[in-house]
Amino acid sequence: MILKTSADPEQWIRKPAGTVASLGALKDVVRSDAVRHLLSVYDDILGAAGGGLPSRQAFDPTSLGKYLTNSVLYDVSNRDRVVFRIVGETMRSHFRVNPVGRCYLDFVPDERRQRALTSFRHCAEIPCGMLSRTRQVFASGVSRYCEAVGVPLMGDSSDGVATHLLFVDSPTEVGLPHHTDDSPFRFAQMLERRFIDLGHGVPDRFEDLVLSGESNPFDVEEAGWIRRQRGFGAPERIRTSDLCLRRAALYPAELRVRLARNLLAAGRIGKRYVTTGSARP
Repeated sequence: MILKTSADPEQWIRKPAGTVASLGALKDVVRSDAVRHLLSVYDDILGAAGGGLPSRQAFDPTSLGKYLTNSVLYDVSNRDRVVFRIVGETMRSHFRVNPVGRCYLDFVPDERRQRALTSFRHCAEIPCGMLSRTRQVFASGVSRYCEAVGVPLMGDSSDGVATHLLFVDSPTEVGLPHHTDDSPFRFAQMLERRFIDLGHGVPDRFEDLVLSGESNPFDVEEAGWIRRQRGFGAPERIRTSDLCLRRAALYPAELRVRLARNLLAAGRIGKRYVTTGSARP
């Protein structure tokens, strides 16, 4: 979920969107249980639709079970608007207002608004699915990495255009560290976007805007640079700049660096040195 923030124009760079060949292939890509459950639910209603894409009426929100709190249902029947219709409790906590009935684009940085709208239109009109990954930053300076998957739900007309997009957004175990406190949510940064082929194709070309210098830990982990055990705590080992594996004793240093970057990005402090759990000039 991208909440509105601003950046200098030179901080934005273009990044081509990737693709996923099928819903089955996506299951090998996603990292969170919540997203995997959405894929299972959508697979079931795809089967019930007899090969076509499912309708909005075919989707039962209770089928998401405990992950309903991580879900958002967008109304995309108006070409120029993306309206929140259902927002789970966890997702609603990201906003200072109740977003139901409001336009999603109102919460997107001005620089990214048109691209965000275009990505939703692709999902509705092709139609196709979408995977997005973000870094979410909290007021404490702690961040977490999340992934969201959206799938189209068709309307009553036979024009082949989806009227709703169903998303589930969930933290993953990629990146350091996990969010473990109750501080307010500040903003999110887009890391990557991939369109999912549901049998009707994907956009020929789409370029997103991402902040320059923002690393993507999903790529980092897949490249083998950082390996993290499941659950909380430090990784068993991390690979350092001299290409040597170090024990988890190095983790606090990396945590302090990441906390400092996040706090500066959130605008909560000036040029101050940050240690774990405290800050001093």
